[in-house]
Amino acid sequence: MNRFILALLATLIFNSLNPLFAQDFDKGLAAFTDGNYATALKEWEPLAEQGRADAQNNLGVMYENGEGVPQDFIIGYMWLNLAGANGDTTAPKAKDIVAKVMSQADISKAQAMSSACFSQDYKNCGY
Repeated sequence: MNRFILALLATLIFNSLNPLFAQDFDKGLAAFTDGNYATALKEWEPLAEQGRADAQNNLGVMYENGEGVPQDFIIGYMWLNLAGANGDTTAPKAKDIVAKVMSQADISKAQAMSSACFSQDYKNCGY
């Protein structure tokens, strides 16, 4: 009986927090759409570091295009690679696009950074 109550409590807590995560993502999306890239970065970076694939994808695009951050194809590729690995369906195409302007050495570096970032639970991801 105690396990059931604990599981129920955990589910209720998780579900109550879920809208907060969606709100942060949505706030970032609205900010990005308005050209407020600093706010988008502030909202999406913590979500990306929690493993959220859509936030990882959006960070990758920001770095690829230099929107609110210095343009950095390696970091952009890294985030897009992680997003794709975490199930974002748009990330692989975006990663292929950015790879076309990168050297093979840069791609290798980005892939190594992706592996290190993933193994460190998205902390210290090289930026």
